[in-house]
Amino acid sequence: GADGGVFSFGDAPYLGSLPASGVSARAVALLPTADGQGYLIVTATGQAYPFGDAVALGSAPTGLDDVVGGAVDGA
Repeated sequence: GADGGVFSFGDAPYLGSLPASGVSARAVALLPTADGQGYLIVTATGQAYPFGDAVALGSAPTGLDDVVGGAVDGA
């Protein structure tokens, strides 16, 4: 959801969400890990929140409010 809420369907795992973690932010991307056992939720301010086996490697500098998406390196 736009608020970072995550809804799982089929065999996709639910590993957490921003609202369940007490974070109130506009989500712009959900980036899965290569093994499908985790994901990062990226917010419009550039913050990246890890769930499952995802690793937080940092976020964008503070003061941003117009991030529109995210990407992972498939290499």
